[in-house]
Amino acid sequence: MVTPILLWELLSHFGVSGGPWCQFIMFIGSEKKHAMITQMMWTIEYFNHQSSRWLNHYEVINPIMQPRHAAYATQLVQMWLAFADHAKVTFHPLLAHDQFTS
Repeated sequence: MVTPILLWELLSHFGVSGGPWCQFIMFIGSEKKHAMITQMMWTIEYFNHQSSRWLNHYEVINPIMQPRHAAYATQLVQMWLAFADHAKVTFHPLLAHDQFTS
């Protein structure tokens, strides 16, 4: 089974921007399609969850007493948000045409 992060890396590696991938998704069976779309949505939610988790860490940290910890938490929040944004852009052509997301 392809894990959500590996699926995201695989599609990103091949520069998914619609086209053949959308056609491929249309031709696979509905169960596999549903599983693939679910993994894509789960990947985006996972990245958002990680960003909110690190944002909570940042809010607990006292930036004056622990500036390095605050800087690290800020970097990780930005990193996870960038992953989520990239996944949304990458998966958008596939999710936009899907009946399961509506």
